Amino acid sequence: MSELLAEKNPEGLTENQQRLADGIFKIQGIIFGEFTLNSGVISPYYCDLKYLIEFPELKKLAVEEYHQLLTSLKFDLIAPVPDGTTAISSSVADSLGVGSIVPRIKEKIHGAKSPIIGLPKDYENKNIALIDDVITKGNSAIRVIKLLNANKVSVSYLAVLVEREEGGVQKIEKETGVKVLSTFRISQLMDYGYRTGKIDRQNYQRFKNYLAGQRAT
Repeated sequence: MSELLAEKNPEGLTENQQRLADGIFKIQGIIFGEFTLNSGVISPYYCDLKYLIEFPELKKLAVEEYHQLLTSLKFDLIAPVPDGTTAISSSVADSLGVGSIVPRIKEKIHGAKSPIIGLPKDYENKNIALIDDVITKGNSAIRVIKLLNANKVSVSYLAVLVEREEGGVQKIEKETGVKVLSTFRISQLMDYGYRTGKIDRQNYQRFKNYLAGQRAT
């Protein structure tokens, strides 16, 4: 029975994950071409999940995936890695029954100038779970973790929808001690897209060649 299921679902995705993957491809959350990443690397694809929030059903599926990653863990507050998950972070927090805060990457020059929005008075006793949409090299997440740590806020977990398998997870865990959890590995998502006809052979092969090169560096 397990072998039959593996043949029908070789990527090992749940029904919810398959529906989310279908939606990501449908709204062109993954596009192919030539893209310069923040790291300076030229990539044959770009993964942009910020627009999931424009589609209520896809947003619901994404929130459920964050919920599944975090529901068994102990923490007090949810925080996004700006700006990719800022809009969805409160929905994730609501689903888990916890509060949320928002780190400010850009320094505010007006008002209270707080680097963290919504920080409770007893924040030094609070533990944070971060959420992000995509991890590549991990630099954005590390910057937010360091900002929170500098303000005496502890971060234990980072939940992400797509991990691009370019060393970001390992870098984050090594440099910060924060445990990273992901819904999709990019190879898993691309394999599913190719198998179900959402990615053509040429783009799939370009992705495979690119990923092999990144893993070798």
